[in-house]
Amino acid sequence: MEWFFPVLFVVGLIVSYLLIKKETVNYSLTRKGFYQFIALMIVLFIVSFGVVYVSN
Repeated sequence: MEWFFPVLFVVGLIVSYLLIKKETVNYSLTRKGFYQFIALMIVLFIVSFGVVYVSN
């Protein structure tokens, strides 16, 4: 199980990069992109919290 959090971190970085790259206009993140980024962070937190909760 010690492999899960580094993998989740790398997946989060890749997805965040792709989302930000797609949702920028003139080097500025759009409102939709900002909300998607916040939703992504919440989903990653819930997934990590859920895995810890289930594993204990």
